[in-house]
Amino acid sequence: LNHRIQRFTSTGVFVGQWGTAGSVDGLLQSPSGVAVDATGNVYVAGTYRNTATFGAFQFTATGANNDGWMAKLDGSGQWLWALSMASIAYMEVYDMDLAPAGDRLALTGNYFVNAPTLGGFVLPAPAMNDVYVAEIDTAGQFLSAMGFGSAQGDQGLAISYGANDELYVAGTAGATMVLGAYTLVGVATPDLWLGRLDPDISTGQSASTLVDGLRLYLDENVLVLRDPEGITGLLSLTDAIGRTLLQARLNGASEHRIALPDRAAGMIFWQLHRGEGKMRSGKLFAPPR
Repeated sequence: LNHRIQRFTSTGVFVGQWGTAGSVDGLLQSPSGVAVDATGNVYVAGTYRNTATFGAFQFTATGANNDGWMAKLDGSGQWLWALSMASIAYMEVYDMDLAPAGDRLALTGNYFVNAPTLGGFVLPAPAMNDVYVAEIDTAGQFLSAMGFGSAQGDQGLAISYGANDELYVAGTAGATMVLGAYTLVGVATPDLWLGRLDPDISTGQSASTLVDGLRLYLDENVLVLRDPEGITGLLSLTDAIGRTLLQARLNGASEHRIALPDRAAGMIFWQLHRGEGKMRSGKLFAPPR
């Protein structure tokens, strides 16, 4: 099943179609969201099943049959990049929005079967169908993600940015659901819910997981590093404008806990130099304290 993006002028005149996407051995579900930035780039997101092709990009769903996808095209319909959530969970995308500044996008939908990891952000194991909210930058990198839900089936059906980058999310809940400090008591099955998230969402479970087993995440104001084989090397942390936050020598322990009392909210970039020219790097989101 193939899909094309239809293009119209501001007065509704059909211009043409471009950006073919399709499935080679299953079902490509209709895109769930589309957004256009100030320079004419087009962002599209949706769900695919089994294997799907987006221009020169091809993905195969891992773990479960359905997975989420997102792509960016230029104003002439050329695919600039495409990404798969590459999740072991069963993932569906239901809505997408572009931030007012055009610098990031938000997605929502549902997941079940397994606990997914989205760009290094580990979501909780689902009780049944749980809701996720994620933000992605315009280069296709996950900035943050969170998951939540009740004991029954839930969905995230709509998402929208406010003027100050706050996020409004709405959907359905199959039973009583806890959203932060708020308990939403289910009356019908399913019931409707609406919530607001502060800018720069976070999970409290964000982590960067590397092929060598290294995990990094924040526990309040403490940076935790874990590696069952032991961690050695020089760790460096910088903030979003390049200021050094920390440099620490790791001594081979399987876990390090390093206090970051002065850290601010925002992205933290890290590099681990392990000698012999080997280096690992990544980023973490530090939520407001």
